[in-house]
Amino acid sequence: MTFRKTPASRHLLQKAAAAAFFLFAGAAILLLVLGKALDHDEHQFVASGALLARRSLLPYRDYPYFHTPNLVFVYGLLFKRFSYLLLTARLFSAACALAAVLAVFALAMKAFGQHAFAIRFGAGAGAGLLFMANPLFAQTSARAWNHDAGVLLVLLAFVAACAARRRARSSAWMAAVGLLLGLAVGTRLTFVTVVPAFFVMFGREESSIDPRLYFKSKRRRTLRRIIAFASGLIAGLLPVFWMFFLASCQFIFGNFQYPLLNTAFRISGGDKYGTGTLARLHFVWTNVLFQPGALILLMLLVATLRQAARSKAVAFRFERRFLPMLILYLLIGSFAPDPAFEQYFYAIIPFIVLWIVYELAAIARDERSTRTLRMPAIIAAIAVAIAPPQFVPAQRNWSPAAWAPLQAHHFGQQVRQLSGGGRVLTLHPIIPLEGGCDIYEEFTTGPFVGRIAPMIPTDDQPALHILGEGMLSAELRRRPAAAVLAGIEGDPESPLIRYATRHHATEVLDVKREKLWVFGPISPSSSQTSDSAPAQNP
Repeated sequence: MTFRKTPASRHLLQKAAAAAFFLFAGAAILLLVLGKALDHDEHQFVASGALLARRSLLPYRDYPYFHTPNLVFVYGLLFKRFSYLLLTARLFSAACALAAVLAVFALAMKAFGQHAFAIRFGAGAGAGLLFMANPLFAQTSARAWNHDAGVLLVLLAFVAACAARRRARSSAWMAAVGLLLGLAVGTRLTFVTVVPAFFVMFGREESSIDPRLYFKSKRRRTLRRIIAFASGLIAGLLPVFWMFFLASCQFIFGNFQYPLLNTAFRISGGDKYGTGTLARLHFVWTNVLFQPGALILLMLLVATLRQAARSKAVAFRFERRFLPMLILYLLIGSFAPDPAFEQYFYAIIPFIVLWIVYELAAIARDERSTRTLRMPAIIAAIAVAIAPPQFVPAQRNWSPAAWAPLQAHHFGQQVRQLSGGGRVLTLHPIIPLEGGCDIYEEFTTGPFVGRIAPMIPTDDQPALHILGEGMLSAELRRRPAAAVLAGIEGDPESPLIRYATRHHATEVLDVKREKLWVFGPISPSSSQTSDSAPAQNP
C-alpha cells in the first residue's frame, strides 16, 4: 500500500516548513537580544521612552535628543505596559529584524512562484538565511536603537513600490510608499537619502501593464501618483514636523549641529575611529568588506550579475533596475555619519540579497531551468555554515543571570535600594530607570551630551537643556542628587565624579568599574561589590 500526498497534506507540509523557518529565525534573533552586552548607544533611546511614559517629557522640548523622534513614541507606549525597559526595547527591535527576514523570505518565494514548492521554499529560506548570515546582521540587529525599525520600513516601502508599478490602485500604493518612507526618516534621519531613489516610480510603466487600468492622460496619471506619494510622505513625517514646531532650535541642534560637534570631539580626543572621507572609506574596506560573510555575499552578487548579463533575461525588469539605485542611495546615507561604524551599513544587506534573488529568478524564468541555482545555493550554504558563532552570547554563558537585559534590570534594582529611590546623576540612564529611579533629563542621551557639553557656550546651554560643569552645581543645589553612578565613560563623566568627591559622597557599589556614590549617612552593610551589572561596550 502506497501513501499518496493529497493537496490538503501538501498544503499542511508547506505551512509546517514556513513555520519551521519562522521559529528558527526567531530563536536565532532572540539569542542576539539576550547575549549582547549593553551598548552606550542604547541609552538615549530607552531613557527617552521611559521619560515619556513616566513623566510625559518630550525630546528636544524637555531634554536634548540626537535622532529623529519616532522611536521615542514607540518605546513610550511599550514602557507604559512593561517594566523591563532594555529587554522590551530589544524585543521590539528583534521583532522588526524578524519581520525584515520574513519579508525577504516571502519576496524570494514569490519571485520563484512558477517553480515547485521545494524550489520556492529553498529560494526563500536561502535568501532569509543569507541575510541573517551576514556579519552586519549579527552586529546590528536586536539592540535598542533605530536601525532595525528603519530598515524594515524601507524594505516595506520597496514592497509597496513594486506593487504600485503593477496594481490597478497604484495611487493608494504610492501613498503607502510615501508613508513608509516618512516613518523611516522619522526613525533615522540618514534614510532621507533614499527618498529620491523612489522617484523612479514616476517613470514609464512597464509594457505589460494593461493601459485600461490607468487614466487616459499620462500627465494626469503621473500628477495623481505624485500627489499620493507626497501626501503619504508628509503624513509619515508628521511626528517630525510636530517636534520641529515645538522646539525648532533644539531639533536643529540635535539632528544637524550635534553630529558636527561629535566629529570634533572624536578629532580632539584622538579617537581610534578616524574621521574624514578617506578614513571612512578605509574603515569600510577593512571592517565591512573584509569579513567572511560580506565577502561571500559580494562574490555571489558579482557571479550572479555576470550570469544574468550572459542570459539577457528580461523578467523582473523594474526590481533589477530599482534595487541597484536604492542600494546606491542607502550607501550615501551610510557614509553620512562621521566617523563610520559597522551598523551604518547594515541597511544595504537585505537589498543586496534581494538583488541577487531577482537576478537569479529572472535567469531561471528565461532559461526555464533551475540548473543555474546550484552554484549560488552552494555559496549561500557556505555563508550560512560559518554564521552560527556570531549568534553565540559574547560571554559564552547561557545562564539567564548572564543575559544583559536581565542584568541591567537587576543592577537598577540595586541602585534603587542603595540610593533610596532618589534621583541619580549619571550618563548611564538605563540602569537607574530600570530600578524605577528618576534621572536628570539633561543627561538622557547618556555619554553623548557629556562629550559635547564643553563645546557649547555657557549662555546657550539653558536653551538647549545642556548642563555643563559650570552650571551643574547650581542645578544640583536646586534639584539635589541622591546618588551618582559613573566610571566607564572617561572624560565625559569627570564632572559627575568630581561633584561626588567634592560633596563627600560615599562609594557604596563597585561593579565592573562602574561605581555608585550615595549622599548622606550610609550604614557599613550597604557597601557592596557585585558582578551583576551588564557588560557594556564603550
